[in-house]
Amino acid sequence: MKLNHQTFECILKSERSIYFDTFPTFIFRSVIGKELRKISCLFKNRNCSECSLKNTCAYSFIFETPVDKENRLLHGRNRAPHPFTLYSPVSANETTDTIALNITMFGKSIEYFPYLYFSLKQAGEKGIFRDRVRLSVDSLLCGDSSILLEEEKIDTSVPPRVWRIEGSEDRQVKKINIKLLSPLRLKYSGKYGTDFTCFDFLNAVERRARLLCGFFGEDQQDRNKPVFSTGNKQITERDLIWHDYRYYSSRQKSRLKMGGTVGSFSLEGEFSSGELSLLKGAELFQVGKNSVFGFGKISIYEED
Repeated sequence: MKLNHQTFECILKSERSIYFDTFPTFIFRSVIGKELRKISCLFKNRNCSECSLKNTCAYSFIFETPVDKENRLLHGRNRAPHPFTLYSPVSANETTDTIALNITMFGKSIEYFPYLYFSLKQAGEKGIFRDRVRLSVDSLLCGDSSILLEEEKIDTSVPPRVWRIEGSEDRQVKKINIKLLSPLRLKYSGKYGTDFTCFDFLNAVERRARLLCGFFGEDQQDRNKPVFSTGNKQITERDLIWHDYRYYSSRQKSRLKMGGTVGSFSLEGEFSSGELSLLKGAELFQVGKNSVFGFGKISIYEED
């Protein structure tokens, strides 16, 4: 498996302190999508699924992500996972005038980042929330480098980074500590919850990687041969709770509820270097449902 990626860190300053009663990424996903559609769409009253430009339009590719129903990865479905994630260390119920927003783009979507940047900038100038609190982009980083050349110009020459699964089949006993930096919305046995097993989590990690690499990168791994073995692995420590968050959906014009697991847990067992490589990749592409809302961000620490 192989996937080009690029993470852009936007530091936003607000004209006054903002109290976030929900995750900031809920709000930024909404306002970026709204402004991006205005910038990109040539046919304002046409449904994206019926538009002849749906495979080249920045908005459609990033926020609708259409695919042929005969695709080999999600046969019968006409949408792929979105080729980006959002994350902010600012959480719900925080007050701040400085917001760090990380936008990670995968594959071809990296080329469209300038559209997202100008959508975010335009949304900030108009203001967010009912009282239209205005935001400005204070800095824009890609890795350790500033790419904000001027207010209306960014450096697009930074080459993408490459993630690939690497390593051998040799196994070592490891303890893997996993901290949920944002809520994990993991579906298993037809439900969402906190009592998932080790293999529920590992299967979600592998499924996410295969879908992103299959649609936006390369995946030559045998799909009938899982990366994670079914050997001696288990969750040995678990400090997890479920928390619900409310957000406003402009599409449905109502407040909705979305929940996820917060806390930390540990995995113990025999891991190959290839399996560890895939787990580390999950720090990049996030795990579970609704990563474009900022969910599923994790950090991993290994113990021998």
